[in-house]
Amino acid sequence: MGENLERREGFKDFIVNQGCDILHPDLRNSGGFLETRRIADLAHIYGLPMANHNTGSQVYTYAAAQWAASIRDYIALETITGEGGWMDQCWCSTVRTSRMGSFR
Repeated sequence: MGENLERREGFKDFIVNQGCDILHPDLRNSGGFLETRRIADLAHIYGLPMANHNTGSQVYTYAAAQWAASIRDYIALETITGEGGWMDQCWCSTVRTSRMGSFR
């Protein structure tokens, strides 16, 4: 839950009151990398795992995956690849990661 919530203020009540089982923010809506990281840190304190909403471009998918690599209790990255159409034509079929977990 959370793809349409904004910033920590939008997530706080759900986190503190255990109003969901998994947080699912969208980096674009929740305040970018740093603010969403702060949301993830708060979720970690309350034992809530993170996933993130992603219906963006290939570049956004790589950015979201890079962000996800820095999050404790991270479980899944949503993506729209494999649905057919232009997005699949742009997507690389293999993704390599470095030893430090970043994309290359």
